[in-house]
Amino acid sequence: MTTKSTALTPRQEQVMALLSEGLSNRDIGVRLGISEQAVKAVVSRLLARFHVRNRASLVRAAIGEAHAADRGDGSGDIRGLSDAGIVVFDVEGRVLFMNDRGSALAGTFDERRSLPEQMAYYTVRDPETRRPLEPAETPVGRALSGETVSDGCFLIRLPGSESDTLLRTSTTPLRDSQGHVTGVIALFWHEPARSS
Repeated sequence: MTTKSTALTPRQEQVMALLSEGLSNRDIGVRLGISEQAVKAVVSRLLARFHVRNRASLVRAAIGEAHAADRGDGSGDIRGLSDAGIVVFDVEGRVLFMNDRGSALAGTFDERRSLPEQMAYYTVRDPETRRPLEPAETPVGRALSGETVSDGCFLIRLPGSESDTLLRTSTTPLRDSQGHVTGVIALFWHEPARSS
């Protein structure tokens, strides 16, 4: 997750990894065996280093940097990042960031649309029953409710398409220092064997 211009310390790398899992400062401190104040200090330095104001933007900036490193010389720390779509959503389900692979897999989201509004545009279905999912049932909706979805899957039908595509996902809520969900980070990739 680093480049020469903004190499992170080992502690910053640890905190960044746990931030990307959506953990609160308190929970990060417990995991790392340091105080919540020490975590706040590291997060503050990371916010300043990446010139952002909140945790969701921080994770987005770090992902963007890792993606640039991965595309540049292939030595990025996140393996397979170029194969994954990455989307960061705000607490309303509006898209804050989507990488190029995400756009290729899921089309372009309209940043002004909330999750329920996006659902009126896309058809998202349960892969087993093919039943359309309600916004709260989708991996993003579940993460907005505080649940981490590891290795989930869903069918998506893009506007104008006549077939569904199976996508796998890992979706994690992003939390503020008090533990409130402030957004979601979703990684997703194509599952070619079950598209229909």
